[in-house]
Amino acid sequence: MWIVPVAGLVLAPLWAQSGQALEPASSIRFNLPDGSPLAVVSTDLGDSRVQPRGGAMVLDLHATLTARNNGPQNVRGVTWVVLAQEMTPG
Repeated sequence: MWIVPVAGLVLAPLWAQSGQALEPASSIRFNLPDGSPLAVVSTDLGDSRVQPRGGAMVLDLHATLTARNNGPQNVRGVTWVVLAQEMTPG
């Protein structure tokens, strides 16, 4: 069983909402493709913040993700992609 901790600082552009701060738990999601040998065991968003800044949303991500290898082979590396979904202001 391999456990992979992931932490980082990420800035992701999104449409700004009307000056409201968002709850990180409702704004950040970890998706794994179907058939992936990895499974998410736990997530901790810690001191993460989501704040509007001009016409963008800034994600200050201080998170830990723990994943488990459920496959028969060793995992040599993991690449995470940050995707931003457009939002409607207001």
